[in-house]
Amino acid sequence: MSIRALYLEPEQDITGELLADLATALREFAAFHGSEQLVVERSEPGELAALLLEAGLEL
Repeated sequence: MSIRALYLEPEQDITGELLADLATALREFAAFHGSEQLVVERSEPGELAALLLEAGLEL
């Protein structure tokens, strides 16, 4: 499954809790759709995908 773009609002603080919750939601979303793989093509801020990997999301 491919997420074309994942954006956070500019004023949104990137906390460990936010990353963990977002990683869980994306995992559950992919599982609901029967997808074993998740690709984030673009994120804003640019480091968001890497931070999600550190939070435990397998991309």
